[in-house]
Amino acid sequence: MRLHRLAVLAAAFGLLAAAQARAIDPCNFVVCGGVPPVATFPDPPPVAPPPLAKGPSTHLLFPFVTNQAGFDTVLTIANSSADPFGTAAPEGSTCVLYFYGAGSAPVPISVPLIAPGTTTEQLASALAPGFQGYVIADCDFPRGHGFAAVTDLGSRNLAAGYPALVIPPGKRKAGEALSQ
Repeated sequence: MRLHRLAVLAAAFGLLAAAQARAIDPCNFVVCGGVPPVATFPDPPPVAPPPLAKGPSTHLLFPFVTNQAGFDTVLTIANSSADPFGTAAPEGSTCVLYFYGAGSAPVPISVPLIAPGTTTEQLASALAPGFQGYVIADCDFPRGHGFAAVTDLGSRNLAAGYPALVIPPGKRKAGEALSQ
């Protein structure tokens, strides 16, 4: 008797499984050669990495830049977005330098393209002769970093260096000029 009940339960379970399979796949269990159909689902589409934001995405503060009284400052900016994580944009990017202070503070200056994984060096005496103050670099690539070296002309007697400060994103919108 007990075997009979097990057989009835097994048969009922088999019919239930076949009915569920037909609900997923309209192929008849018998028509499919006695093999229950297997539900298949298409592969999900590949997930593309989010696009890099266009416009300024790194802001660097060089708090002391001078080329007065026999001193000069070298501003170095690195586009360190080349990494094993796929951060880098395929083309080079630029930075705009904003000068604030005494002397001949020029209008904003755009530096040449900086490819991912490379640096650019700019002399304050070539960009803004007679200037002393601070500089903000507004770069349109992520993970930018900077370093400044203040030296006497020719770097013979005195040299001091410091890393640029990364300014956290503020309330201004990407692409909005700092003067707005």
